[in-house]
Amino acid sequence: LYNKEVIIMFKKMVGSWFDGSISAYNAFIKALLLGDVEAMNAYLNDEVFALLPDDLQSVIAVHKTVQKTADDDIETEGRLFLMSVYEGRGSNDWAEYNGIDKQFPFFEERRNRVAYDEDGDPVWYWTADPSAANTTLFCYFAGHGGSSYTYASIDGGVAPLFVIK
Repeated sequence: LYNKEVIIMFKKMVGSWFDGSISAYNAFIKALLLGDVEAMNAYLNDEVFALLPDDLQSVIAVHKTVQKTADDDIETEGRLFLMSVYEGRGSNDWAEYNGIDKQFPFFEERRNRVAYDEDGDPVWYWTADPSAANTTLFCYFAGHGGSSYTYASIDGGVAPLFVIK
């Protein structure tokens, strides 16, 4: 998202849905913690996408996501998605690379990987990647734009993305 007005609108529209106080009950967060890529994709692309203005919906491109698991690769397509570590950093130190992700040019600068809360404070957020080292760990971007991993049971936010056609 390059346009600050679009970022602000999106945060106001969906930001409270992923707030830590309700995350234990949120279908999306439950799916994230279970590693259920298909449920996360359905939630973002059915419930959340429907709330966006029609004009914005009409210019959002479909994005293919491939997540590697111990057993196989899970492929989903949707208009809203969680960024992988590779799409944000251009490298993948914490999770197994899926073989297709490319870094979004906007995120080449570390400062562009920083998310902010409604008060303007930097916050950390989950990525779509489970850690390659342990299935109870998930990757995240920190408030300074770097990445790491931590236990999936820890409350954290998400930063859904979309690509303009």
